[in-house]
Order: sequence, then C-alpha cells, then structure tokens
Amino acid sequence: MNIALVGAGGYGGAYINFFRHGLLPEDLILKAAVEPFPVATEGMTWLNDQKVPIYPDLESLYAHIVPDLVVISTPIPLHKKQAIFCMEHGSHVLCEKPLTPSKDDALEMKAVSLRTGKLLGVGFQWSFSDTMLGLKKDILDGVLGRPLLFKTHISWTRPETYYNTSSWKGRIRNEAGDLVNDCILTNATAHYLHNMFFLNGESMETSAMPVSLKGKLARTYPIETFDTCFVAGELPNGCRFLHIATHSGETNSEPKLIYEFEKATVYFDSNKEPELYAVFTDGTKKTYGKPLSEFEVSQKLSRMAAAVENGGTPCCGVDTILPHLVTCNALLEQLPIETYPEDKICLRLRDGAWYHYTRGLYEETVRCYEEAVLPEDARPVLL
Repeated sequence: MNIALVGAGGYGGAYINFFRHGLLPEDLILKAAVEPFPVATEGMTWLNDQKVPIYPDLESLYAHIVPDLVVISTPIPLHKKQAIFCMEHGSHVLCEKPLTPSKDDALEMKAVSLRTGKLLGVGFQWSFSDTMLGLKKDILDGVLGRPLLFKTHISWTRPETYYNTSSWKGRIRNEAGDLVNDCILTNATAHYLHNMFFLNGESMETSAMPVSLKGKLARTYPIETFDTCFVAGELPNGCRFLHIATHSGETNSEPKLIYEFEKATVYFDSNKEPELYAVFTDGTKKTYGKPLSEFEVSQKLSRMAAAVENGGTPCCGVDTILPHLVTCNALLEQLPIETYPEDKICLRLRDGAWYHYTRGLYEETVRCYEEAVLPEDARPVLL
C-alpha cells in the first residue's frame, strides 16, 4: 500500500520513525512526503537517503502519484482543507488529532468521506492500540463489571518557548483568522480525555457522549486559551469521569490514570512503570500492555491501513471523536478563563529555558485527582 505523509516536520517525524524503526507491516510503503518548509532533521535525512520524493504542496504530490492512504500531520487549521482535498482526489486519510476545532467542520469532513467512499480516520493512537482495544473488549464483555469512575492526571511543564515560538499554540484563532482553539484539553492532553469517552462507548468504534459536565479553566502563561483544566462529568452508563491537566505546575508528572469498575480497578502511572493493568476484587491481575510504547503508537497507521485494505471501519473516525470535540467546544464557549494572580506566578530557568508556574497549583491538581473532586469554583456546562 502506498502511503504519503503530509507534514514531514514536527510530529510528522514520529510517522517517519515508524518506517525507520521497522514497526509497520512490510507492505506499507512510504512513497512520498509533502513539506513546504523542509529543515534538517533525522527524519528528513532518512527521507532523502531512501530517495522518498518531498513535494512542496498537495497539488505537486497528486500530479505525480495518487497515494492509497495519506497521513496528515500539519497545523490544526490546515486539516479540513487538506483532508477534503485528499479524499476528493482519490485517497483515504488518517488525520492527526485534533481533527478540527469545530463540530460543523468535522461533520462536513465526514460527509465528504461518505460521498467519496474514502475512509477518514483520526489519530487518537490509544483508540488503535492493542492495549486499549484489549481493555475495551473486556469492558464490553463485562469482564470488569460496570464502569464507576475514570480519572486522569497530567502535569506537563512547558517552557515559554512552547507558546511564543508558535503562531497557533494557545490561540483561539491564528493570524489568518482561522479557528484553532488550541489548548491543553483540545490538543496536548486530548488523548486522555478522549480515551475515557472511547472506553465507555457501546461498540468498539464508538465513544460515549457526556450527559453532564462541569469544569474550571485557568492560565498561568499569557495566552488566549488556557494551560490548566479541571473537568468532570457523567456518562450515559453512570460512569463519572475526571480529567485534570496543567502545563504550569511546579512539578512535571507524566500521565497517570485510575479506572474503577465493579469487579476491578485499572491502573496506569507512566511515572512508575510502562504497563497498564487491572487488579480484580479477588486479587488477580491482568496486564494489557504498554500504551505509550512506540509500537503501540504506530498501530494507528497499521490499523488504519488494514481498514483501507479490508474495507473496514477505522478504529477512530469522526463519530468516535465527537464527544471529545463537543465537550471541548462547550467548555471553551461557556466557561470563563481565570488568570492566576501575578503574586502567585513564578519563573524558573531550567536547561536554558524559562518555565512559568503557579505556586501551589501542582498540589491542587494532585489533591483533586486523589479525592476525585473539582475545585470549589468549578462551574456547570450545558451540552
């Protein structure tokens, strides 16, 4: 199967590494890349060594080849236009998350997929991974019992260059006026909120839409959106969910989660070990896999290709991502964004970069996660 990568720099380098490191089926061939601003990276060097042609735009690509599957890994505002172009020109598409900032745009892209007969997958990698698909099968089969409470915590410190060297990070719209809605919830930690909805879906390719929602949004960095969020709600099956994430805590802490069921509790703490596992009420333990390993991440491409080859349904498509998109839209549209007081904001120089953090914020995120509560000033949101 012929693959083309649109956006070979930035996160596109991860897809190049899937090929470089031999993580994909041998019949997947990277035939071309599109990168208008190529820079000297290991990935670009590999493309040149392998004599993979690099085109400046989609029009040049399709003048030479019609790929079977196109992977889009470009800035958010480009996703809709590029995905539609590729589908209308004969290719299936795997687009990186977030697919689009707008529900209406997502539904328009779905309509093009149906009209052209081309599959449109979205790169929430946990929805394609052996680890999460195995866990979801057990959930649907009733092995763990009814879901009760799902909660996640991430404290990823980010230097100020994360925002001020980008034309779209932390922005509601970019300089061209395109909607971006980039924030810690829509992009950086999107996988972990989406995964809670995905695992509670009624089938392997669906996600659960929240029936209630409450949250608090805040920022330490001088950005348009927010770098900290406390979000909670309930799903149709009665499962409560809690998602807490910040870029401006004093301490860096990798993703961790606890999913509680009637018959078992699922644990994952990437600060301590790479495996996700369940401990059942009788004391037995079941290990599902290493969801952050490069092989597990690469499965979004291999499983998407298999869906194309077999005429199947992508593990994660437009309908699958709608609960996450609807939730993010509702939060951004309805909640105020609190700016933390200046007298609580500190700067720290680390490895030549300046980091902003709010004193006491990390401790608050940990407390809320451990107690499964929101801050007192969290507000309800209508869905």
